[in-house]
Amino acid sequence: MANSQEVRLPAVITERLLEIPDYQRPYAWREKQLSDLWEDLDLLGPHKSHYAGTLVLRDISVNNAPRTSMADDGTNWRHCEVVDGQQRLTTCLLLLDRIRRRLDILAKAGVEHAAAMSTMLHGKYGMVSIDNAMRPRLRLGAGLNNYWVNTSLGTGHHVGPALISGEERLRDAAAFFDARLATLVTSEPNDEFLRLKDLQSRVTAGLGFLVYEVQSLAEVGVIFETLNERGRGLSDLEKTKNYLLYLARTMSDGRAEQLAELINDAWAEIFTNIAGQARDADDQLLRAHWLATQNPDRRGGSRSPR
Repeated sequence: MANSQEVRLPAVITERLLEIPDYQRPYAWREKQLSDLWEDLDLLGPHKSHYAGTLVLRDISVNNAPRTSMADDGTNWRHCEVVDGQQRLTTCLLLLDRIRRRLDILAKAGVEHAAAMSTMLHGKYGMVSIDNAMRPRLRLGAGLNNYWVNTSLGTGHHVGPALISGEERLRDAAAFFDARLATLVTSEPNDEFLRLKDLQSRVTAGLGFLVYEVQSLAEVGVIFETLNERGRGLSDLEKTKNYLLYLARTMSDGRAEQLAELINDAWAEIFTNIAGQARDADDQLLRAHWLATQNPDRRGGSRSPR
């Protein structure tokens, strides 16, 4: 069964390397959700707390043992899947990285402690060195990780084909925060540093997350829909996946976990194939499947079946 506790962002990150499974939908927050988060932080004030939502985490196992990696500084990290809450978690880490970039500018202007704070944010919430290679503290799935590492957290610029929808949302979120952070700029760099430091504290010490830790993939569908998802609602295709996971959990033998893995693998392939399509492409796909395999009468029903 899942256990839960409310913690702050540093406790979520500490001793974990987080991964968003490929079967999860790509990054989807738009200006409405970003504005809500920014307003929450603005109203939060110093030394106050605000409930930011839920996170569902699951340890990744290899041969029935938790998967771990040792960083080059000797720290041991547990690999964990972010089963739910990836939208808010990704957004918070993106905001912290945009703060880091502003601090780098202040460091070049000679502001004391700006460089040290930037280094801290990058190492604690951005990238970590493992086997002499840098990897993100949060790894995105669904084809977004390269853009996340090289552009969102790095200094690279996208070249090649048009951005897929998740990449566009990450780009727009970075631009949104850059615009808001620009309002903190003053003629006195030290004053701007204090404002950035206060904002960073609001994100890392003010936002509280209710963290659920689940042991089995088959548990995921049971609690997934009951949590307060701040982003857009689940599509019918996602609800279908969760219902199948629920049914898998009802199996009393060892097939439950195996079936849950098959379901998640299938949905990972589906979400990868429709990434970059229209926003309602998943529900259109579900309805097309219903028409093709169950009821070819398009007049029957106005919603995709579930």
